[in-house]
Amino acid sequence: MKKILTLLLAVVLTLSLFAGCGGETGTSGSSGYSGSASNGEARTDINIAIAADPGTFNPYQFGGPDYSKICKSIYQTLAFLTLEKEFEPIIAESWEQIDNLTYTVKLKENVYDSENNHIDANDVYYSCQQHMNSAQASAWKYSDDENPVEVTGNYELTFHFKQETCTAFTSLLTGVMIVDSEAHAADSEGYTNNPIGTGPYKLEDWVVGSEVTLVKNENYWDDNPYKYFVQNMDTIRYKVIAESAQRAIELEIGGVDLIYDPQASDLNRFEDMDGYVAGAVDISKCLNIYFNCTENSVMQDKRLRQAVAYAVDTQALAISACENLGTPAASIAHPISMEWRDEYEGTTIYPLDVDKAQELIDELKAEGIDPSFTILTDENTTKRNTATVIQQAMKQLGVDVEVSSLEAATFQATYADMTAWDTYIGFGGSSALYTLSTLTTQIDRTGYPSPSELRDAIDLAFTEYVPENSDEAVALWDEEIPILNLCYVKNVYAYKEGLKGAEELDFSGMIHPGACSWE
Repeated sequence: MKKILTLLLAVVLTLSLFAGCGGETGTSGSSGYSGSASNGEARTDINIAIAADPGTFNPYQFGGPDYSKICKSIYQTLAFLTLEKEFEPIIAESWEQIDNLTYTVKLKENVYDSENNHIDANDVYYSCQQHMNSAQASAWKYSDDENPVEVTGNYELTFHFKQETCTAFTSLLTGVMIVDSEAHAADSEGYTNNPIGTGPYKLEDWVVGSEVTLVKNENYWDDNPYKYFVQNMDTIRYKVIAESAQRAIELEIGGVDLIYDPQASDLNRFEDMDGYVAGAVDISKCLNIYFNCTENSVMQDKRLRQAVAYAVDTQALAISACENLGTPAASIAHPISMEWRDEYEGTTIYPLDVDKAQELIDELKAEGIDPSFTILTDENTTKRNTATVIQQAMKQLGVDVEVSSLEAATFQATYADMTAWDTYIGFGGSSALYTLSTLTTQIDRTGYPSPSELRDAIDLAFTEYVPENSDEAVALWDEEIPILNLCYVKNVYAYKEGLKGAEELDFSGMIHPGACSWE
């Protein structure tokens, strides 16, 4: 497997420059790739444009923003959350709740990875250990400290929890990528460059910063796979194209077959153009600003976090940075979640109030606190535009803000270091069932103090869904704002007409290319 290092330079551009992109582009939709190969038969390959390199294929590290789009074809979990908000067994055969704190999982006995290594309970146990010792360890925070998971049979495991929760167990079912223990342990890089998974596809080639090629896993074990995990395509190529306008050009000239996140102007154009399909779907995607709440950052002071919240016009942000594909966030609770309330509709968490923001800034300065801070972002256009909007808003208050735009892998490594940043812009998602199940893990990214009233409220609300407890936790979160939801954002896409299955987005808004086919 060939790996060639290249470097992508992320350039901070002004909003006016972005607004000028994506207008007149190349040739018509009739040129480029069609759904037929040169011999007249239907194609069995697909070319997809993504915004950022995955950065790693390690199943227990945070990759770049498009990491999951690729790795969900390579690795599999015990179960998969469907659009119907049901849990589909994948590597698990079944599971059973024994009591409020105990669950057993029975595994399918015919699971193999792409190197034909057989998967059993010891491998799942090993995968769980890797997961709980990684940056994703917060998913285990409600598990029993002494015995979170144990092997109770060749194809059976038992999970133990220290408190009753709404979704802690199911988040492990859908969150832990399963690998063969011996093969993974033998790789000193932890599958960073050479992943071996149980999924329908395997990595053939990776040119860092440029292209990823997947091919069929010839040892694929599942003879009756769930609809997203079939092998309709022989080859899947992901081309890294940072700029959304350039991704649109590549689709139009036939360089790729499918793009994510086109600009609104390009989305509208593809909707009206023969030979293309384009659309937008409301899912749990949120544009957020994450605050460093540790003693390493000035953002430890809640007043500065609130000043930022009051200073940003989220309605304007939804139009400019999100290109009218966003809606101002009304709460940390998402409209699809159990915590959503009708009275949130049409409101914003922090209405624009420049006077209140200035009052908080003046208060900090009077106490000798310098409110200057940094914002990290990666190459994503919406994130960079958002950072620029916040920078300009704070400038009006006399606050200096430095925006640092980084290549995806560097961005991931930097925000993992709590001494290296004050804020960063990111996309988050709310659980398909409960916002609070997301908050239990997302809050750890901010270093928010523990114990605290907010964490206690989240823990109580997460134990069992009681509306009053959830409302209290949501209200406390919206006051403390370790993470500020700025806008709910639609997932948008465009692809060549004749590509079937691309309309089958999963709950996270991802298309599973192996499930697509050409007419």
